[in-house]
Amino acid sequence: MLFDTRAVDIVEDYADVYDSDHQIEPRRAFAGYFLDQNWRNEAKLLARCLHRLSTALATSTDAYHYNPLTYEYSPIPDKLDEPRLDAVHFRQEEAQDTANCAKRTILSMVGFLSWFQTVKDLRVSGLPEEDIEFLHSLRLDERPKTGVIYRLYRDHPHANFPHLIKHGVPIHYPWTNEEKEHWRYLKWSPEFYEQVAELKEKAMGAPLDLSQLPSYDLWKDDLGRTDVFFQNLSAGRRGEVLTTFKPDWTYQIVDFHLHGARPLKHWNVIRAYSERFKGAVLWTPGGTTCTFFWINPLQVDEPPFDRPRVLLRIHELTDFATEERGEAIPEVEAYYEASAAVKDLVKVLYAPVFGLKAFNSFNGGLEVARVPRSTSSTASGSSLAGHLDMPEQRPARETSTMSAPMSVTRCSARNSDQGFSSRWAESMAQGRRCGSRSLSPRRGDAPESEHRSRSRTRSQDHGRAMSINSDGARSSDSDRSGYASSRREYHSMSPVCHALSDAGSQRSLSAPAQDRTRREYETEADVHYRVKVWAIHVLEEEPCVGPYEHLQWNQLWLDKCVLAFDKPEDALRMKTVATVNPNVTSIQDVLEISIRHGLPVPLYLPVDCVREFKDHSVSPLTLRTQGARYEPGYLDHPLIWKTNGSALVYGQYEAGLQDLLNRDNAVAFIGLGGSLCYIAEKYNLDLVQRFARGPSLQVTQFGKGQMSLFPQGGTETFFTRDRVSASEIGMLEGLIAGASPGSERTLWPSTAVIEAECPHWNGYLNAGLYAILENVGKDLNKRIYCWHTFGQWREYFCTGCKGIHAAGPKSTDEDFFIGGSIFDHAFPVNWQTVNVRDLEIPEQFEPTSN
Repeated sequence: MLFDTRAVDIVEDYADVYDSDHQIEPRRAFAGYFLDQNWRNEAKLLARCLHRLSTALATSTDAYHYNPLTYEYSPIPDKLDEPRLDAVHFRQEEAQDTANCAKRTILSMVGFLSWFQTVKDLRVSGLPEEDIEFLHSLRLDERPKTGVIYRLYRDHPHANFPHLIKHGVPIHYPWTNEEKEHWRYLKWSPEFYEQVAELKEKAMGAPLDLSQLPSYDLWKDDLGRTDVFFQNLSAGRRGEVLTTFKPDWTYQIVDFHLHGARPLKHWNVIRAYSERFKGAVLWTPGGTTCTFFWINPLQVDEPPFDRPRVLLRIHELTDFATEERGEAIPEVEAYYEASAAVKDLVKVLYAPVFGLKAFNSFNGGLEVARVPRSTSSTASGSSLAGHLDMPEQRPARETSTMSAPMSVTRCSARNSDQGFSSRWAESMAQGRRCGSRSLSPRRGDAPESEHRSRSRTRSQDHGRAMSINSDGARSSDSDRSGYASSRREYHSMSPVCHALSDAGSQRSLSAPAQDRTRREYETEADVHYRVKVWAIHVLEEEPCVGPYEHLQWNQLWLDKCVLAFDKPEDALRMKTVATVNPNVTSIQDVLEISIRHGLPVPLYLPVDCVREFKDHSVSPLTLRTQGARYEPGYLDHPLIWKTNGSALVYGQYEAGLQDLLNRDNAVAFIGLGGSLCYIAEKYNLDLVQRFARGPSLQVTQFGKGQMSLFPQGGTETFFTRDRVSASEIGMLEGLIAGASPGSERTLWPSTAVIEAECPHWNGYLNAGLYAILENVGKDLNKRIYCWHTFGQWREYFCTGCKGIHAAGPKSTDEDFFIGGSIFDHAFPVNWQTVNVRDLEIPEQFEPTSN
C-alpha cells in the first residue's frame, strides 16, 4: 500500500517525542500546508487519513504508478486489465534517525495529496466524510500546486534540497498558468516582508504598509501563509527579460544544488548563460540586480507522463551520445555545441576568480533537463558530450522540454556526487606527471632553475610520448574508435569502481606505460588546473594568503626536522597549499601559509639530533623543574566560576594565560592548528616566531615532548615534538569545570564542540570558523565575557551559521581519496617523515587559454 501502518506509526511516534530540547521550533520542523500550533494532531490525522486513502485506491478501479526517476505519481493507462496499485509503495529507507524518516514520510504524504487533488475529486475517492472535510480544511486545492519545500537554511538548515532528493523524498512540482504568467519561482514567508517593514520603519521613521511592497500584488492572497515557493529572489515586481548587460551591476545565478543563489560580478557569465542555455534573466525595475532562471514550459494541463523528460548529463567526452547510438541526434549535438563555449569561457577565465561554485556547473556537475527543440544540427567541434538518461518506459511520442528550477535541483542533487566523483576519477586516470621543484630553504635560485629546466625537458618528452600508442605507432582512427568503446565501458562503472580501478591500474604500470595511456590533449597546465580546482573544493576557497613578514627561521631546525602527519588529509591540504599558491617560493612559505590557514604543522625532530639544539644558557624554566624533569601543566590552576563575577574570572583567565603562553612548550599550540593556533596567536603574537626558531627547551633540555616512532630511510627512528597537556589546552580555552558532566563552561569554543557541532569545521581554520572566532574576540574586546556550556555553544553555532553565513559542503573521505589519487599519479612525492629541506612540489603552472 502507498502509506501503510508503519508510516502512520513513524509519524505518530515522532510527533510524540519531539520536545522542547530541539533548537528548532517544532512546528517549523516540517514543511507543508499544516503549519500551525496543532501540527502534532494534524500530522497524525494526515497519516491516518492517507492510510485510509491508500486502502481505498488499492480496491478501486484506479491504479497509480510511482516513478522513482522523476519522483512523481501518475495514473497507469487504462489498457492494464488488473486494477492494482502498481509500484506505489513508499520507499521507506532504513534510517537510524526516526526524525528523518518521519520527515520524509510526511513530505511524501503531502506531496502525493497535492498532486492527487489536481487529477481527482476527493469526494469520489471512497474516503469517509470526516476525512474529506479534514483534507479540505488544509486548503490544498486553493493554493498553487507547487509541492512541498523546506525553508532554505533558515529554520531547518540541514534539510536542504540535496538532502531531500538524496534520501528519495518525492517532491511533486507542477506549474500553474498563473505561476508561469507571473514568473513565480520563489515566494518568501510573510516574516520576510515583516522584516523588510521593520527595516524600513527604522530607516524612515514611519511604518510601512505591506501593500507598498513592489511584489505585494503578485501574492497578496498568500501573505497569511508560511509556504515557500520558487519566486524572484530579488522580491521585486515581475521581471523583464534583459537583452543588454551592464558591467557595474551584480548578477546572480540560481543553482540550488550548490546551496542557493550566488553572486557573479562579471556580466559576461550571465550573458553566456542566457544566450546559450535559452534561459531568462529577470531584472527588477529601479534596481541594480537581476537573476537568471530556467524557464519551465510544463503546465498542469500537460501531465508529466504524456511527455517524459529527457535528462542530459554533461561530461568531458566528445560526441558520446552520437557514438553510442550510431546516429546523429540534432538536438543533442546543438545543445553540446551551444554549451561548449560557455563551459570553456568559465573554465578558463572565471573559475579561478569565482571558485569551484562557479566552475562546478560547467565541469560535469550541472544536470539539466532541457533540450532545445528548434535547433538545427551543426558540426560539434566542442570538447563536451553527455549521456541521455531516459525513463525505461518511454512512449513513442515527441518529448517535451522541461527545465524548471525544481527539476534542475532534483536531477543535479541526485547525481552531483556521482558526477563529481566520476569526473575526478577520470581526471586522476588521465593525469600526467608534472615537473617538480625542490623547496630548499632559500638557498639561492640555481637549484630551482635547474629543476625547472629538467621539468621542461620531461614535459617535452612526455608530449612526444603521448602521441605514440603502446605499439610505438601514432594513433589512428581505429585506435580512437576503440578507445571510445572503452570510454563508454569506463563510464558505466560506479564512481568508487572508477577510483579504485584507476588507482590500482596506474600504480601497477611503469612510468613509460603511464605516459602511453595519457590523452593527447593533456598538458601540465591541465593537471595543475585539476589540482587547483580540487584545492578550491577541499579548502573551500583558493588559498591566496601570503606568508608572514619578517619571520626568521632557524636553518638548523629546517635541515633536521621532518613532517609527520597524523591524518593523510592534513598532508593533502598542505600539498595543495604549496601547489596552488603563487606566493610559495620556499619551504618556509609553505609552513607559514599553512599556519595562516590553521593547518596542523607537525614538525618532528629526530631524537639523535636533540643535542644539537641543546641550549646551555641558564633558563628561568630550570627553576621550575624537579629532578631535571620538566612537567608541563604544573601550574595549571583551574578557573573558578563566581556568580556575577565574569569580569573577575576573565582577569584570572588573562593572568593564567600570560604564564601559559610564556612557557617554552607553548609553541605546540601553533603546530596543532585550528582554533588553538588562533587563540594562542591572538594573546601572544610572538608565538609564531618562537615556533620558527625551533623546538623548545622542553624537547632539547629534558626530553619531555611527544615521542613517536616513524620509519625513515628503511630504519625506524624515534622523533620528538613539543606537546601541551589537556589541562593546558583547557587553560587556553578558558575552561571552568562543572559539578556534573556536560556542565563545563569555556570562554572560547573548545576543539571538541567545534568538531562535533560547528557546521564550518572542515579540518582547518577556514573563513567561516575564522569569522566565528573573530566575533567571540570582538565581544571580549567590548568587555562582554560569556562562558558557555557545550549545549550553549551548539546553539550559538546553529543561530549564527544560517543564510549568507551558512556553511558549504564538507569534504568527504571520497574527496580526499580522489585528491590523493590525483597527487599520487600527477605528483608521486612522499611528504611523510621526509626532511623538510628535501620536499618537492609541482611547478607553478597557469591555466592555458586553449
